[in-house]
Parts: sequence; structure tokens; C-alpha cells
Amino acid sequence: MIDLDEYREAEVWLNKALGLYPKNPGLLSARAWSLALSGRTSEGLAASDEALAGKAADLPFGWLDRGAVLLSQGSEDTARSNFEKALEEHPDDWFFLMRVGMLYQRHGRSALALDFYLKASGLAPAVPFLCYRLGQAWQALGNQARAKAAFERALEISPHYRPAFEALVALNNRSGGGIFRTIADFFTRKK
Repeated sequence: MIDLDEYREAEVWLNKALGLYPKNPGLLSARAWSLALSGRTSEGLAASDEALAGKAADLPFGWLDRGAVLLSQGSEDTARSNFEKALEEHPDDWFFLMRVGMLYQRHGRSALALDFYLKASGLAPAVPFLCYRLGQAWQALGNQARAKAAFERALEISPHYRPAFEALVALNNRSGGGIFRTIADFFTRKK
């Protein structure tokens, strides 16, 4: 729900889950990020402190969520050190690299996001969601050709991947081609 920008809904469910498991470090950590994204960064930092005081310090998500809270506060250098801590035990895990990229992208740091997406896609080149996120980062940086290639790659992997298709249509609309160009390009690509 957090990735869908439904922070209030996420907080409701996190609070219900914490009612059943009040000291669960993963839930406390997720609540920290949810609070920060809702604009309550000081509460988010306190929740992150509580999570990391427990077993969340042993979980990469604890450090990722803390970094997310710090990015929300504008503390980019401290956030980076938390991301590094999260990646210490999983330096070659594409999923965690992608998550860091997503956090940077959420906060408008597309160049940093791109670095992490490129590392992740080198490890997992056949993940359509990752290709889509890579396309978003390229697009935010103004490189429409590479964005288009990334969205097309996502569709090669998964032809029914709607977010990539919609992004490609939107990109083609801006260049005057629209949906018909997208469909024609899709069916006439060299195999």
C-alpha cells in the first residue's frame, strides 16, 4: 500500500497488525516509512528508532526504511549511509538495489535512482517491473530513447505488462505517434 501512495490506508493496517504483534521489527519499520511519507517525519524517525532498537537492525528493510525516513527529512548523506548498511549483507541482490533506486526516485533523485536500477538490471535483466522503473528514471532525466528501449524491454519480457505499455503510449503521444504507433511498433519489432 505504501508503494501505491496509500499512506493512511497502510497506517491503518500497520496499526492493526501492531496491535497483534506490537514488537514486530518489520512492522515497526514499515510504520516508520508510512509516517514519514504522510509528512510526519519526526514520528517516523521515532518509530524507526524503536524498530532498529529491536531486531530490525538485523533486517535490510529496517535500514532501507530508516533511509527512506531520512530522505523525507532531506538528510541525503545519512540516508545513503543507511542504504549502504542495508546492502552490506546483500550487495549483489537486485531486489534491494532496486528498492534503493525506488526510494531515490520517489524523492526526485533520478540520477541516483538510475545508478541503482542499472546495477540491479545487470543482475536481473528479465524483470519487467525493473525495466519499467529503469525507463521511468531515463525519462525523468530526459533521455526518451533509452526510456523507450527500457519500456519495450519490459514488454518483450512480459507482453501484457500494462504499466510499461501505458508509459510507452504516453511517450509516443508526446512525440506524435500515440497508441497506434505503439501497437504497430510492438508487432513489427524484429525478433
